[in-house]
Amino acid sequence: MNVEILTEGLAAIGMQAAVQPNQTPIIKGRESVAQIMVSPNFNGTIEIEGSDDGVAYTALVTVVGANQPNKMAKVAVRTYMRANMTAWTAGSASAYLVGAA
Repeated sequence: MNVEILTEGLAAIGMQAAVQPNQTPIIKGRESVAQIMVSPNFNGTIEIEGSDDGVAYTALVTVVGANQPNKMAKVAVRTYMRANMTAWTAGSASAYLVGAA
């Protein structure tokens, strides 16, 4: 199993540097599991976003608050992937792409 870390322990508003996943099976055009984990006291909004040009990003998975502490969804991997915390007042969040070889 391969894991691409988008962010770990993020506790502030802001977008993380985009990564270009290139390790099979986490490569552009293939499906991967996107996972967002938040602390029990998380109060904010975090997204895993994807882009083909590194400029225009689309939200692929979103978590608002702590009601979904471990959200996972199947997504199509894009050329650029990143985590973006658009709101935050408490707690922390981590975001990953997971692929089975």
